[in-house]
Amino acid sequence: MSATRVRGRFQTLAPLLQTSPGDGRGRERGTTVRTRTWRVPPVEAGGEPAQVPVISGNSFRGRSRRALAQHLCETLQVTPQTLDPQVTHLLFIGGAIARGTKNTLTPEAKAEMRRLLPGLSLFGGSALGAMFDGRAAFGDWVAQVRETPEPCLLPGVSREDLPAVQGVMDTQRWVQAAGLLEEVYGRDRIEQLSADLRAALKLADQSVAEGEGGIRESLPYGAEVVAAGVTFGGWVAVDAQANDIERAALRRAFDLAFPADADGVREVFLGGGANRGLGLVRLEIDLSPVAPDTAAYDTYLQAHGDEIRRYLSSGKLVPVFQAAP
Repeated sequence: MSATRVRGRFQTLAPLLQTSPGDGRGRERGTTVRTRTWRVPPVEAGGEPAQVPVISGNSFRGRSRRALAQHLCETLQVTPQTLDPQVTHLLFIGGAIARGTKNTLTPEAKAEMRRLLPGLSLFGGSALGAMFDGRAAFGDWVAQVRETPEPCLLPGVSREDLPAVQGVMDTQRWVQAAGLLEEVYGRDRIEQLSADLRAALKLADQSVAEGEGGIRESLPYGAEVVAAGVTFGGWVAVDAQANDIERAALRRAFDLAFPADADGVREVFLGGGANRGLGLVRLEIDLSPVAPDTAAYDTYLQAHGDEIRRYLSSGKLVPVFQAAP
């Protein structure tokens, strides 16, 4: 099969915060958490470089991986806590190579792992003392602003119609998270939203009621956020080696991690501060070019469930440590 890449978009329905690497440690009252950005060259001669907001593709990879691993355990009626911790670690977060681990990931062992665990084959990771590539790739999701580099612009988007990046960044808007949610949806609409959103709104409302500062007063730091109403563009791909089962597994993972309602609308939370109403987005992506549905993966799990259970408990995925000299 040929490699397949699909592009998607999401629009922020509430302010969005994804912290930059290194932020979040040693914060004190009055400091500001910065949202993640790319430093990009000027799009016009003589212009200045800009910092364009970006959501890491690894956020989508990690969320999809965990959702598919949980689904695997539930389908096979396997409790993650009963597996070897190294196996659980591998399934849910991709494993790690510890010092002293012997490389036992032979071609035969890798082929067996890919055959019995399509999700692991899809996302890649570190197993049996070695790294192995996943057959899916997750691109970063880049804000569609006037300074966005040409390759990252969504098809059909005119740069002249986009806002400047300065106009979509704010360090105060998160204070109004509860009010923004109500403004976007209206109180009647909010009552129909998911339990997660209702819980988030409830927490935000409680925070607003605490003293004069509301949410701002209840937190020890400020936050730089992307405003509501901003569009981001990104992509997901599978390589030519991905088989039908792995492709269907990707679609299953995405449907679990970013569920759609009856109308096919995916309204989910991304980034930090979801418990205070931040990060609500409407995600649009068509994965039918990757796989028409999830049937190939679901059928495979049902047909090979016993074999997969034995494999997970066999010790074949537990790394071997070399004896100290």
